[in-house]
Amino acid sequence: MWLPEEAAQQQAQAAQQQAEAAQQQAESERQRAERLAARLRELEVDPDSV
Repeated sequence: MWLPEEAAQQQAQAAQQQAEAAQQQAESERQRAERLAARLRELEVDPDSV
């Protein structure tokens, strides 16, 4: 049988894993946006004006 402390600890662990996954996804998206901006600059397009 689960003790309330164990259940809370598992919920905290799951929340931590979700936060880490979201952080990794945000970093991946940031890097993709940087690559896209660099490519637009190569094409002489201002990425801030698009």
